[in-house]
Amino acid sequence: MLGDVRSEPAQRHRQRARVLRRRARARRHSQHHLPRRRPGDGPGVGGGQRRRLQHRPGRRGGRQAPGGAAGRRACGGRLVAVLGRRQHPERGLRAQPDGSRHTVPGAARGRVRPSGRPAPPHAPPADGRPRPSDPPPPASPPAHFRRSAGCGIAGGAAANPLVTRGAAAVRGRWPWLVALFKKLGRRDQVGLNFECGASLLSRRHVVTAAHCVEVRGRRGRPVDAASLVVYLGKHDLLSYTEPGQQTAEVDAVRLHPEYGRAPSTASFDNDIALLVLSDAVEVNKYTRPVCLWDAGLGGTGVDAVVGRVGAVPGWGKDDTGAISNELRVANMPIVSQETCLRSNVFYHAFTSNTTFCAGFRNGTSVCNGDSGGGLFLQDGDGRWRIRGIVSVSMFNVNDQSCDSYNYAVFTDVAQYLPWLREEMRAAR
Repeated sequence: MLGDVRSEPAQRHRQRARVLRRRARARRHSQHHLPRRRPGDGPGVGGGQRRRLQHRPGRRGGRQAPGGAAGRRACGGRLVAVLGRRQHPERGLRAQPDGSRHTVPGAARGRVRPSGRPAPPHAPPADGRPRPSDPPPPASPPAHFRRSAGCGIAGGAAANPLVTRGAAAVRGRWPWLVALFKKLGRRDQVGLNFECGASLLSRRHVVTAAHCVEVRGRRGRPVDAASLVVYLGKHDLLSYTEPGQQTAEVDAVRLHPEYGRAPSTASFDNDIALLVLSDAVEVNKYTRPVCLWDAGLGGTGVDAVVGRVGAVPGWGKDDTGAISNELRVANMPIVSQETCLRSNVFYHAFTSNTTFCAGFRNGTSVCNGDSGGGLFLQDGDGRWRIRGIVSVSMFNVNDQSCDSYNYAVFTDVAQYLPWLREEMRAAR
């Protein structure tokens, strides 16, 4: 542990962290069974799996908490890079959420880290990272630019303002967001396990992270398409039926051909997959495709979007382990590759010219959005376009909590436009 000075605020911070860890362990040990699923029922709620890559930084890797006492990560001594499929012990067939939500008195529910850390200052940061209150204006597309009809139009009664640490999403605000489930159990008793987020590209095509739809332990091998089911128009994972909800079976799983070619500990490149649905879904106010990125919006290089703030909706955990059954959305700025690598040497292992990093490093991370979900940017006409797919995040190995004070790594969808369009044409 770094430092011997023990201030009263730091002691309270550590005590609160211990309480949260004990509650998380208690939730994991509770075992309940979901009821038998009947034909026509909506999804049960299950726990996604995660793969880990352990990292043991030196003593310099820890940061001290206010008052001089070492923070949680300095005490833990290890970080884990998680390929986003979140392990939700409260969503499995063997566990259900506790109705109390395990909130801490005086702390905001859901996505705000109850540690008393300050929000980003209004003055420009010394290291040049973008601040949440002053995102640069989006680039306007040229006059000749044409988009797919009807894509990228957000729903909801009113625009939901994005806040730094995440907020509840308006129902129907993100109509292209897909909840990906895996079928479990026998024919006479089938359950559904929530796996990942995903994004609707057309009435028959869904994009997600490749690691979400590969056979566990068999890198680069896709799961059986018949084992997957997608829910569209979904807002509350615990609700069996919702207005505008649709389900669709998956006809084919197309992993990127280069995914899994490199050793699993050496590369996380090409973490992208296309799902072909068995039938075309209905487009309505709760279900609508998102627009793909286009070179007419300033090119496909990451430099053109560094500093822009994207929306990351999802059903993920916060950094205390608390989960959100209802959809939430977080605000995350894209940072340069240099800034990402300089922040932690660990990023050298899983970043490349086909990925980018995003986040404020203040408690907002992809625990606020499930793996496989997207990072979306608006073009000059207000249409939303998918630019990233949640791929890798940090985890504290000592208490399995999200390390939301490090950047998250996204697959850069703009680098895969030719492959996506070719696969979509072939699977019409």
